[in-house]
Amino acid sequence: MVTQAVAADVQDALPGSLPPTDATVATPPLEPKNAGVDDSSRYSVHYCTPHMKITGVVVLSPILVAFDPDPKHPHVREFGVDQYELRLEVSDIIECGAVAIPIEDRTRGGELVAHFLQLHVRTLDGERFVLQEPDAWRVVFKMERREELHEATCKLLDALEAAKSKRLPEDKRPQRSATSVPFPCMDPLAELEAKAPSGARSAEQPRGATAAAADAWAAAAAGAWTAVRRLRTTSPTELASPQAPPEVGAETSAVAASQQPRVAPALAMEVPMRSGSVEKPLLTQAMVACLLEHLPVSLRVTGAVEWVLRYSPKANGVSLATLFRNLEGCEHTILLVQDVEEHVFGGFAPVPWEPCHGRFYGSGEAFVFTFGKLVGEPLAFKTFPWSCANSCFMYSDSDLLALGGGDGHHAVVIRNDLLRGCSSPTATFGNPGLASSEEFVVRDLEIWALEQIEP
Repeated sequence: MVTQAVAADVQDALPGSLPPTDATVATPPLEPKNAGVDDSSRYSVHYCTPHMKITGVVVLSPILVAFDPDPKHPHVREFGVDQYELRLEVSDIIECGAVAIPIEDRTRGGELVAHFLQLHVRTLDGERFVLQEPDAWRVVFKMERREELHEATCKLLDALEAAKSKRLPEDKRPQRSATSVPFPCMDPLAELEAKAPSGARSAEQPRGATAAAADAWAAAAAGAWTAVRRLRTTSPTELASPQAPPEVGAETSAVAASQQPRVAPALAMEVPMRSGSVEKPLLTQAMVACLLEHLPVSLRVTGAVEWVLRYSPKANGVSLATLFRNLEGCEHTILLVQDVEEHVFGGFAPVPWEPCHGRFYGSGEAFVFTFGKLVGEPLAFKTFPWSCANSCFMYSDSDLLALGGGDGHHAVVIRNDLLRGCSSPTATFGNPGLASSEEFVVRDLEIWALEQIEP
């Protein structure tokens, strides 16, 4: 099936491919390594990781999906080809589908459609598996042309049908597979979130039918998976027909720092927040209400402090050097992280972040926190203040930034690619692991500066 989110008014005027973005290098990717299978098809694609798209070639065969990154891509050059290579056994794919999303192209003054191949997979590492589609991870490739998207999806559907006929019962299936997926993606909309038409245009600019269709699609992003199997009877040209997605429900839960349920305190007035070009930041007023009572008294004065988004990969790119540069002189900051399992956590830094090789710094005002898995409100908020066990408050260098320490573990670590991290129990804050797992993949990251409002 296909999610049809493209307005009809651009159906006949679509260009054949999308222009390169700032996150990609406009060079032809090299031919991929031999996938070890016959009857394979190759496509130039962008592999959608959190915050960026990696150019390369995907090879589709009846038994394997393989992605080999372009070694000329700047992040591939910096971190290595092996960090972005993907191998996915077809038997580990639960479902696949095609997604078309309207976007705005400011460089050409028109509107375009982005074409995505989206796969729901049951494992990322060939060791840990899920059985049901709602629990599956997503792997997303941005295709250059809708004809290629249609062809690739049909090939994978054929491979899935063939694999299903040969699939063994669950109790006889191998306990491991050769699948290795470095980065899942939440959905195609997450990859385009910072460039969505609703956020890219000001209120004074006219809004076309395509922009309206994109907003409707964004309002229920989960609807991108409601019509996967219909592709069997859908032609490539029909990928540009609009279709309204269904509504999505939500669940709620709440746990206070005392481990008893608690609703976030209501604020007498909203805290001023400036998020710049990021229209829908991860941080919300409800989260601010939870955090506020744990901050130093000087930062809680109503109307005296504003929260300013100083770093986000959506707005500032993926660079630890840029992060440090944007935070120069920011004395009090909140680090907020969301992993690909929707867990949100972070910490309060009472002194500026800066590269300090070989030593910890900070003060006892630092703390870490978690909101648990974001499934609605009230929030499941817990905070962990300084335990007085050690003084390992903050650490940062050219390879990582971290909160908490002791015995080689940290409460929160973000590595220099800003895509991976880890969270472990620490003596500094007496915290458990804050993320969905000890090693996690970053979906979103924000650092907010708490700044005095000038009179």
